[in-house]
Amino acid sequence: AYAADQHITIIPEIDMPGHATAFTNSFPQLTAGYRTVNPAKEELYDVLGTIMKELAELFPGRYIHIGGDEVSTRGWEELPGMKTFMKENGIASYSEIQKYFERRYTDIVVKNGKKAIAWDDVISGDLDKENTILQWWRADHPESLEKCIEIGYRTIICPYDPFYMDYIQDIRCKEGHLVWVSYVNAIEEIYNFDIKDSPYVMGVQGNLWTERVITGERIDYMIFPRLIAIAERGWTNQENLDYTKFISRLENEYRYLDSIKVYYYDINDFEHHPEPLR
Repeated sequence: AYAADQHITIIPEIDMPGHATAFTNSFPQLTAGYRTVNPAKEELYDVLGTIMKELAELFPGRYIHIGGDEVSTRGWEELPGMKTFMKENGIASYSEIQKYFERRYTDIVVKNGKKAIAWDDVISGDLDKENTILQWWRADHPESLEKCIEIGYRTIICPYDPFYMDYIQDIRCKEGHLVWVSYVNAIEEIYNFDIKDSPYVMGVQGNLWTERVITGERIDYMIFPRLIAIAERGWTNQENLDYTKFISRLENEYRYLDSIKVYYYDINDFEHHPEPLR
């Protein structure tokens, strides 16, 4: 109710078939090892059906995120009986096991009256284009974005370079993802990012993964003012973008953020708000 009052839609994510340690700890009989579930177990789909039914009732939004990124096939390769499962279902390789799983998982989401969102890792899964939205996050795979659009999937642009806000925004920062190799996602890179012009591109998204974030102050610092740049970039035609003018207008935004006690990173004065490390 609070989110709705703030015009925010909460989209839950149950990331499968990888990144599933929490799930497999709860259902050890459904694990394949290596943070991955066992798609050969029919019980898996019964459990997911129950979970999705509960999620659909709890969350009024139209979407449920099903993940699908960074899946290791190693557990499936080592699992007894997997070759038999593959033969019975016409699965030619271990990498294609995920295709089988994603189709069934998406069907469960749709059966519960929702549309599925998935990471672009699942692009080869032959998923229902009417009921599946893909998120292009793999900046090192630009061909994946091209394929999403070519096939006709509605696509959200959120490449880790430069739209991930768990990366530092200033070389002087001490904490953040890949800070040890000085990986910076600067506000200028966000603002000037060339967004693919296509009717299938729904918009842009900034991601903040919070494994290393404990306090609200740290969240504010990582998000602002980069979120303002993401918003302006997403809502502005390419020919109307002007980074120099944007930076000058940030001073007004800083005053507003000060008035609502948001602890932001000041692009012009690094010491204005010292970096909170937690």
